[in-house]
Amino acid sequence: MKKITLFIFTLFVMHGLQAQDTCASAVAVSTGITTVGNIDGTEVPQPVCALNGDVPAGNNPAGEWYSYTPSQDEVVTITTNLPQNDGVINSDDTRVHIYTGSCGALVCEAGNDDISGTNYLSSVQFFAESGVTYYIAWDNRWNGSGFDFDLSVDIPNCSVSFPYTENFDSGVDFTGCYTVIDQDGNGTAWIQQELELQPLVPSFFATNGTNDGQKEDYLFSPAISMTAGNTYDISVSYNGADSQNGPANEDLEVLVASGPTVVDANAGTSIFTDTGIVQTGDFEDVEAQATTNSGQFTPSTSGDYHIVFKSTGSPAQIGGTTGFLLVFEYSVDETLSVDSFDSANFEYFVDSRNILNLSANQSFEQINMHNLLGQQVLSQKLNAQNESIDLNSLTSGVYLAQVQINGASKTFKIVKK
Repeated sequence: MKKITLFIFTLFVMHGLQAQDTCASAVAVSTGITTVGNIDGTEVPQPVCALNGDVPAGNNPAGEWYSYTPSQDEVVTITTNLPQNDGVINSDDTRVHIYTGSCGALVCEAGNDDISGTNYLSSVQFFAESGVTYYIAWDNRWNGSGFDFDLSVDIPNCSVSFPYTENFDSGVDFTGCYTVIDQDGNGTAWIQQELELQPLVPSFFATNGTNDGQKEDYLFSPAISMTAGNTYDISVSYNGADSQNGPANEDLEVLVASGPTVVDANAGTSIFTDTGIVQTGDFEDVEAQATTNSGQFTPSTSGDYHIVFKSTGSPAQIGGTTGFLLVFEYSVDETLSVDSFDSANFEYFVDSRNILNLSANQSFEQINMHNLLGQQVLSQKLNAQNESIDLNSLTSGVYLAQVQINGASKTFKIVKK
């Protein structure tokens, strides 16, 4: 009996050791830490989704395979940048590939080799759709030693309310709420990147795209609900950035489109175009020296719209490479047509008790309030022609309030004492 038990246990262990050696036998994982044994699987991850090409034949190419299937839309982060891996001989250089599709017909979704020029561990973030299986494959491009990886998830917040300001301070929201299209197919497009400026210059987030020849890259904002007849003020802060390949010489067109596709973008409304954008100021000052350009959009029909950032290469750039185009921040604010709220006899005032009093001849539907940094501090449903909003929970200062009546909105300033 003991011999039979030992034999069955041995078979179980051998099966467990081989379970992740091929795509077809990928081991399903959940959030948390997963330990990878030696990378000695018989199926080498293909196609290559990270930098530095195929595993050299002399390194006996191998792989280890895992899978993850989310039950809701979420942003997934996979990293080996963990204390137990850092500095461990032959365990601190990893490479990962993320696929969708079916085994034998895989499609790259993401990948990473090195976190930086001095950190050879891997970290990758991607948007995962509910019910879709994602394959996580590690290869032995640099070594085949074992390591741990961590899988964590976040739910992106794609909601937009006016006044809306985006400074790209959330990698999760960028990954889950924005659409990027590399129309020219050169492998480089809009990305979110934290620029660490030293010394004594705070880090900031930016989107950028390298200008490889005749570039055509699109970045679409989250869906923004707009009302027919209202005017929307759109402002964008941007700059060029030189690179080791050459000086910046960038083209940017900002549009409003009804959907997140190239066809929608090119059929959309142009807000402004700027060509031949060069780096203004020293690199440490590219955000402080940024250009701000703006325009307006008035939709003829109510619905969801997207702000589009279209980056293209000038004819002089064909066959060469240049620097980068950086977008630091954009904002969208709504200006209600005068007639809409005049006909509602809208009035407001803040009394001595810090109560915001609203009145109109039609019922209010909603109030949203933001501080001057663009952060929402209050959101409340309304349903009467006379409403009172208690502001005592807010700190003293100036706020932007927006009220809605019959689908139309109006933004105004108030002071909380």
